[in-house]
Amino acid sequence: MIVPYSLLVMVRPYGREPVPDTFDRGEELFDAASADYDSADYARAARGFVAAADALTVDADNTYAADFKKNRVLAYRNAAWASLMATEPGLGRTLLHDAAARDMECASDIEQIVREIIDV
Repeated sequence: MIVPYSLLVMVRPYGREPVPDTFDRGEELFDAASADYDSADYARAARGFVAAADALTVDADNTYAADFKKNRVLAYRNAAWASLMATEPGLGRTLLHDAAARDMECASDIEQIVREIIDV
């Protein structure tokens, strides 16, 4: 029996400024991907975590920009783990390669995730 990886959880930013609405959408997608993972639908979960990261957008000068980036990186890491559990060869590499092209701010983090998880 293969034991699934333990997933990372998102952390909601807090502070004096209101959290942008895009966080709520990203959180919904992240939670749905986590549920897919728990249901052993790993390929769908991997895609869902990348979709969650895609939704977690905010202007670079926003108070919570660093928090949003950290949560995107968590989502990408979960996507990598989910892709390893999936039965689709190359899924993680493809998803993360495409994500790195879209998310230049996290591209080096994504490359590191691929090296640490996918390429092992």
